[in-house]
Amino acid sequence: MIDLSLPKYIPEVGSLWRHLKTRVIYEVTGGCRIEAINEPAVLYRRQDDPDSVVWARPVDEFLDGRFSKLKYGGPVC
Repeated sequence: MIDLSLPKYIPEVGSLWRHLKTRVIYEVTGGCRIEAINEPAVLYRRQDDPDSVVWARPVDEFLDGRFSKLKYGGPVC
């Protein structure tokens, strides 16, 4: 049987993360599992556009240093 549970650490829904290469700020909208590779992933979208596309990225990739978590209430610039 395949384990479909999500890992213990998926970034918190609503948390803000800056993509270090593009400097764009993204909001985490949830977690999921990528069906084709059976890997847990983070769902996220641009923070400045609630109608923007929702992206999915494997958790390991999301947390490998490409994104930096922003503190709540801090400057978003």
